[in-house]
Amino acid sequence: MDEFKPLSLEAMDELMPFFEQKESLFCDYSIGGRFMWREYFQMEYIIVDETLIIKNIDDGKLFFELPVGNNWLKAFAFIWDYCKKHREQLRFAILDTDDVAVLRKYFFKMRLSYERGWSDYIYAAEPFKLFKGKKYNKKRNHLNGFHKAYPNHSVEELNEDNLAELRSFFVDYRNRHSKESPVYIEENNRVLEVLDHLDYYKMFGLILRVDGQIIAFSMGEKIGETLYVHIEKAETDYRGAYTKIAYEFANWFVDESIKWINREEDTNDMGLRQSKFSYKPDMIANKYMLEVLPRKIETLLM
Repeated sequence: MDEFKPLSLEAMDELMPFFEQKESLFCDYSIGGRFMWREYFQMEYIIVDETLIIKNIDDGKLFFELPVGNNWLKAFAFIWDYCKKHREQLRFAILDTDDVAVLRKYFFKMRLSYERGWSDYIYAAEPFKLFKGKKYNKKRNHLNGFHKAYPNHSVEELNEDNLAELRSFFVDYRNRHSKESPVYIEENNRVLEVLDHLDYYKMFGLILRVDGQIIAFSMGEKIGETLYVHIEKAETDYRGAYTKIAYEFANWFVDESIKWINREEDTNDMGLRQSKFSYKPDMIANKYMLEVLPRKIETLLM
């Protein structure tokens, strides 16, 4: 049987133990990074002998992810048989350099690439939290400018008492900040899903107010040594609001266990790319795609 099931919110508890085994900095192995994009990439999964196999569709092409679990080779054989049965080219996606090295042991003819818009921006947590060092001079200036312009600001954690207000703010924000980008539209739809299903997503969040009114918020999660920032929205009429919410989010949620902050991808949005580079990332984590070119691979399955 090769019946894949669509990723669903109800599958989170079943799949998270596999994601935790991966020990990856990629946002794709976090709850938010995975499930917020499950429909955009038409993600489906199957578990074969305690090993997770995920497939997705990107630009009309089928890609598998590297199996995660106890029986990697059997899962690999399953993927190979699936591609033969369905006449699909064998492709893998969301690979780091270690994953590519593993695949090179088995495949001699391959095409390797990556889509820059889906690379993660990763920052050392402690300097980011403090805006410490010369590289953060401009950010400190933005932060000080915000404090001077808006002395009557406040920051609070997202909770049951302010959730409905935040949702109303975001609906209004979304209606006033429209883009034609399918990625932008999908992200905004998923922000609403997160706010409506925090019982599944279990993200924490922070709200920034000026004169009592919400002007920005951010949401994320922690896995291992990494703080993932999945959602960040701010009113640009308030100069420095984005800098302030980014700074406060790190200060509230970076503790001694957190070494990295993953602020995720820019999705080829040039404004977003400029913003992410302005925080001087310590790493750009590229996610490789590998297409296996025709060649017999029976030795892999022996």
